[in-house]
Amino acid sequence: MFGSNSTLFASVAKNERRPGVDSGEWFYHAFASYDTDLLSGRVAYMDIGQNYEPGIGFVPRPDQKNLSLSGSFNPRPSWELVRQMELALDYERIETHDKVVETQKGRFAITANFDTGDRLWFSSEAYGELIPAPFEIAPDVFVAGGSYGFKQAEIGGSLYEARRFTGSLSFRWGGLYGGHLSAANASLTWKPTSRLHLTMENLLNEVDLPDGRFQANVHRLFASVFFGPDLSTRAAVQYSSLEQRLVLNFRLRWIYAPGSEAWFVYDEGNRFDIPGTSLQSRALIVKIVHSFNR
Repeated sequence: MFGSNSTLFASVAKNERRPGVDSGEWFYHAFASYDTDLLSGRVAYMDIGQNYEPGIGFVPRPDQKNLSLSGSFNPRPSWELVRQMELALDYERIETHDKVVETQKGRFAITANFDTGDRLWFSSEAYGELIPAPFEIAPDVFVAGGSYGFKQAEIGGSLYEARRFTGSLSFRWGGLYGGHLSAANASLTWKPTSRLHLTMENLLNEVDLPDGRFQANVHRLFASVFFGPDLSTRAAVQYSSLEQRLVLNFRLRWIYAPGSEAWFVYDEGNRFDIPGTSLQSRALIVKIVHSFNR
């Protein structure tokens, strides 16, 4: 930590020497940020050697250098109804140690925050992707290997979350792997009481690629019940049209003491696009976190 508005962080790790491995065993990570009401910025760099193994922990994948930059200017204009504007720029680049660029992404976004708590935004993004080998993005639809560059844009808005009826709506369009993407995302939440929240989400995607066209739609329903500050539960149902997959999830959270809690989770997955039984997975998970500091 450096000052009240700035953060600096760095870490270095190296594997123990292993037979036959004499390079690429290092891991570097550095992060710096500056955050005020008017200006904010962030820079992060991560270097993962070709032969680095985390042992305990997780890294995205070896042999990569990842640079990410972001900044925003957030003025509070004297406009009627507008509380604050946000103008943001983001950039990310991932390359190998042989200087092969695998991913590049640039983004510009402008957001209007209103006095009512509602928001409107627009963003424009440019992508560069290297696909090393063909892959199946949908049944019988493949993306060929090679380098791709495409642009996308999104416009959307959201209502203040404290309202009894709240939600969001956004539209995205642009290129995708030599083709075109059109997408819509809509959600609606109803809070009949402070203890019961009901949410419906719909994600609609229409993709037209050189190898074929398909739709990938996801529909979700959530019901959350808050019995009190120490006990809550949520039930969720999700259906994916692309895989004809239905997922059921139920979880209960109980804070039985300050700093201590228990989770009870049930998951079930079903697929209806393959022969045989539709049930693909079923799991019951219990997690307990106990604090001995009392």
